[in-house]
Amino acid sequence: MLGAELSGFYAQLLAVVVGLALALDLRHDLLRIVSARNVVLCGYLSWYLLEALIIPEALNLGYTQSEYDFGVFLLGLSITCFLLGYHKLPPTRAIDSMAIRLSLLEQPRHLWAVTVSAALIGLAPVLYYGGLNLIDTVRGFMGMHRSWGGGIGRAQFGQVRDAMLMLELFLIGLAGLATVYALRRDEPAWKRTFAALVVTYAVLRAYGTGTRSSLLITAIPIAMAVVWRLPLHYRRRLILLMVPLGFLFYEYSIAVVAGRERGILAWGAETQYVGFEMFRELLFITKYFPGSYEFVWGQSYIAELVNPIPRFLWESKPPRFGVTYAAIVAPGSVGTGYTAAYGIVGEMYMNFGIVGILLVSTVGGWICRTWDRLGEVAFQYITVMTFYAMGLAGFFVIGRSFTFPVFYQAIFVFLAVIVVTQREYTQHLAASRAGGEIAPQRS
Repeated sequence: MLGAELSGFYAQLLAVVVGLALALDLRHDLLRIVSARNVVLCGYLSWYLLEALIIPEALNLGYTQSEYDFGVFLLGLSITCFLLGYHKLPPTRAIDSMAIRLSLLEQPRHLWAVTVSAALIGLAPVLYYGGLNLIDTVRGFMGMHRSWGGGIGRAQFGQVRDAMLMLELFLIGLAGLATVYALRRDEPAWKRTFAALVVTYAVLRAYGTGTRSSLLITAIPIAMAVVWRLPLHYRRRLILLMVPLGFLFYEYSIAVVAGRERGILAWGAETQYVGFEMFRELLFITKYFPGSYEFVWGQSYIAELVNPIPRFLWESKPPRFGVTYAAIVAPGSVGTGYTAAYGIVGEMYMNFGIVGILLVSTVGGWICRTWDRLGEVAFQYITVMTFYAMGLAGFFVIGRSFTFPVFYQAIFVFLAVIVVTQREYTQHLAASRAGGEIAPQRS
């Protein structure tokens, strides 16, 4: 019955189960929160269960108890399959080559080469397209969403100019690795200053987008680069700050949402929608798919996977599915470029129904287990940790919806790493085949 007070008993029970799953792992070491497994579990709590536990008015007025309980059931099913995929499927060893290349950055000359080359590649389109109007560009940095990017803002449906500006991600993605170099006291001051300027640019650029995901993907590797230089006992103490920092980030989210159109951070504002309310999107999708709308049969995933192809090379490239979904939930948004998030669990159901949740959640667990294989090396090398942290931030963000561009920064930077380390990496493979070993120098 619509409008009746909903009972959150099953959501409370599921939250306890997720809490136990986290506690069973963290009892060994609090630092194990730094893993894809646990970041994703925290994502389930943040994006879905928080709203399911609060049960805001929008849920009470829009959905029946059976619809609410079905949504909680699908969440539980997704979490179960994720954990099964994570713990039961063996990770691919293909990630090992990435770990070797990144560990080679412990050698300052390699780290400096990556910092300089990626920074110059990323800075080139910024200077070409926005350098002549510096004031407008800087205003875009500080104006958040309303004036995003100033003279180097990209259009939604990009052409050659917009594709070239994507190269800026070489520079923005350097934030973590550049922080590592800037903190090396054994390197020349002018080089460390250059690295610090790269970090400053990346932070301002992330803030200027007015999107929380950009700031997280930039800030978390920087934080890891600082924290992982500290003694082990200090790291464990700082991990305890994650809870208050989580609440602070939630308040920041409110400030962004409330003030974005005015280009300000509206601290203390009241808003009913912050952007973490993916449980209501799941309930909407299960209520109207299939029935009012047909399953989309993988269209949302295809749209994300072809997203890197420049539109000037493929004029009819499908738009990102957030635009299509926005037209469903808000028909008045058609033609405005407005996008809406649907949550990764709702997306699974919207594509393939319950089968989608079973399969995609299991594959997601396997992917996260593979990424945590890189994490095993990350705990030994600070350069690997900062890159690994970018992936962790991406895994958290896609709880809102599968968004391939959240991994662009990591992909672009790793391309620079491949080029810089190719010679020594080849030597490492040759030595391994001969029974020898090349161990990268530790910082």
